Amino acid sequence: MDSFFSNLTLEGNFSAQDFTQTYMDYRGIADLRKVKAHSRVYDRMFENHDMNSILGNLNFNQRCELYFTTLSTIDENWWVDPNKDLPVRDYQNFQFDDWRSKHLNRLKKEFATKEIENEAEREQKLEDYIKQQYAEFWKETMETEQTIMDYLSHGRIFDRCFISNNEADKYESHNKFTQNQHKFMQRLLTTGDNNEGVPPFEPTEHEKDVDTSSSFATSVESKLYPWLTFQLPKYVRWSGEKYDEIPIMADFGLPIPSPSKKKVDIIASNSTGFLNKFKHAVNGQGIVLTIGNHHVGNTLHLIRLLRVHRNQYPIQFVFYDGLSDNSKARIVEAARRPMAIPESFQNVSQYFPEDYVQTLNNSLPAQEVWFVDVKESIKGEYRGRFNRFNNKFLATMFNSFEEFLLIDSDTVMMQPPSYFFNLSGFRETGAFFYRDRTLNTRPKDDGIFFTKISPSYIDSVMFDIPTISEKTLKIPFLHGLRHYMESGVVVLSRTRHFGSMLTMIQMNFMGAVRDRVYGDKEIFWLAFAANGDEDYAFNKFPAASIGTMSKPGDHVTSHGVPKKAREICSGHPAHIDGYDGKSLVWFNSGFHFCVNKDRLNYDSEFEKNKKFPFLQTPDEMREFYNNPIVITQAIIPPFETVEQLHCENIDEEPNVGWTEPGYCGGYMKCAYSQIGGTTEDHKNNTIYGTLINFDKRDRDLFKYYGDIWVA
Repeated sequence: MDSFFSNLTLEGNFSAQDFTQTYMDYRGIADLRKVKAHSRVYDRMFENHDMNSILGNLNFNQRCELYFTTLSTIDENWWVDPNKDLPVRDYQNFQFDDWRSKHLNRLKKEFATKEIENEAEREQKLEDYIKQQYAEFWKETMETEQTIMDYLSHGRIFDRCFISNNEADKYESHNKFTQNQHKFMQRLLTTGDNNEGVPPFEPTEHEKDVDTSSSFATSVESKLYPWLTFQLPKYVRWSGEKYDEIPIMADFGLPIPSPSKKKVDIIASNSTGFLNKFKHAVNGQGIVLTIGNHHVGNTLHLIRLLRVHRNQYPIQFVFYDGLSDNSKARIVEAARRPMAIPESFQNVSQYFPEDYVQTLNNSLPAQEVWFVDVKESIKGEYRGRFNRFNNKFLATMFNSFEEFLLIDSDTVMMQPPSYFFNLSGFRETGAFFYRDRTLNTRPKDDGIFFTKISPSYIDSVMFDIPTISEKTLKIPFLHGLRHYMESGVVVLSRTRHFGSMLTMIQMNFMGAVRDRVYGDKEIFWLAFAANGDEDYAFNKFPAASIGTMSKPGDHVTSHGVPKKAREICSGHPAHIDGYDGKSLVWFNSGFHFCVNKDRLNYDSEFEKNKKFPFLQTPDEMREFYNNPIVITQAIIPPFETVEQLHCENIDEEPNVGWTEPGYCGGYMKCAYSQIGGTTEDHKNNTIYGTLINFDKRDRDLFKYYGDIWVA
């Protein structure tokens, strides 16, 4: 501290902005966000109080109370409305020229009604009108984005203040942060011309009247999360036993492995509110799915595969819009009854330990299945906000596990569940994500938006919330890549990331967020970034295509010359172990060659057939689509930067890593081992991906798992 102040020169008035910059410089935090946006609560707070008096006097809890008390001075009846959709019109046309081009015809028609005789004047007035309309669009956009910034700030500060702050290590860290800041302020305000010391903090009359007792946090919680009834879901075991409290998995003889982080010490006096109690009641490890009746078919396949992997973790099925008794009965039967093993096991028995074979003889382990009905946990007027993909956020929120593996019903697990819980990336961070296919682009302005809604400098100065770092900023999604995360498998620790999971749900309510993503996928890691939580890991590799490579004679140039790039066409995005670089971990869209096999017109499908010349009739194509996919190779297409997604060349080699030939109802995509070649100016822009040839052991296991899944 001494060396910092010895080189510091301060003159005249020292503003809040000056202090913020000075303090961040002192902490060595660079302004990577480069967006001057923060919660409007701070503006009112610094109107009411000298920022120096806040930061030089108030401890962490007092700052928490001041933030939400100030919010009530702005609007005594404030709340975060889930039905306030917060869309942003024309987010793909933010720039004036793009916006003008899109709306020009409409604006001309609107302006034509105005009576202006002079043609030159009319043209000028038209341009003025267009600029006025754009200014109104921009004002509306900025107001919406500011509201989003406000809402997310309320949430991350609530998490910091009232959810994580009752953990002993966080409580100690927060208090140490403010104590050190007090010392810094005292030193700062006796340096140079600013030698009057820290001014006293004087609460306003309104602040004196606010009740900040133990009910204060509960009141804020109800305004931030009005969609919650603050009732626990109904947990029902496969046997029919019902639990109104969170079940303790150890009571059922289930193995409870060590969590990713030592169980935190809780300060009881701070353990107020429904969410806090819920967070600290979750326990054990398990597998989580969210399904409807139409997902049951895939779910039965998945359960068979989990049994073959000798899964010992409990499985919870989370739903809110009804899962029929028949569906539940089918799931329990698949999970509990003796299970036949296909003949292909004889080809792989040598790859398994002796006790596995003994288990087979005594039937594979029955699964510990639970059904979690969250209907009564969500107020009726907001249940419609959780349709389709959004059910996954309910599953993330309301399962009862401390650590969980969230998977889709059509996910094919090629590794046992224990593999995922033991990934070093998960053990280190408590959150492990997988990457999607590297195809297509998005407006780069999207990156500015998601950076803007991340924690501000003032969040960091007031509440020690980390600002966004290079780790997140370098993710290609923020630089124009259309898809980055694949959410068919997500591994999460509840105790380490509870606030980020709440942020997922809040962000999902916002049209400006939903319109920029596909379903739930990107919201997982974007919510982490918005919550000031960068403690997550991604698999090293983007998604691969698996199957069998096209024969060289079937993948040729217009001159009949086989292309250098190898090709795999498949409807199954797959994931290769990022640590060993060769093991197939999981893939989605089931094990059938075509996930849409029952919804196709095979006469039409066969008419366009150029990728599968070995199929001679529509019936052969039907049979091929209905069989398990044969997996002999995998291709991870090349990807270095968004700018290199396209590598135009004159060699007729692929210019992109993925193409969409239109088979299997649009699900099939072809991947290439390299893209690019000789350019028109005689340079070489070739970049290479990864081609993996699976060995006999792998191929035998794939056949065995495929037979299990399809049975």
